[in-house]
Amino acid sequence: MAQMLGTRSVIERLAQYLLNLAELYGTAEANTVIINRKVTHDQIAVMVGSTRQWVTMMLKRFQTKHIISIEGSVIRIRRFDLLERILFKD
Repeated sequence: MAQMLGTRSVIERLAQYLLNLAELYGTAEANTVIINRKVTHDQIAVMVGSTRQWVTMMLKRFQTKHIISIEGSVIRIRRFDLLERILFKD
């Protein structure tokens, strides 16, 4: 995690964090992955080195682009390819 904070942009760190959560706590369901761990926007902000407001804004943007969906406290990853594209852009 420390290496990630030093070498990536905030949006890349958010994408990586979501992918990590999916890998560690995810359950596959119909071409998506449900993250089976409650995390608050504050907790995500601390982990990616940003503010809660920025995290909220970006999660809403990811929802608008159908990358994720959030229902209550459940995050569902819908488009792994788009999260990975954020990480591996040229």
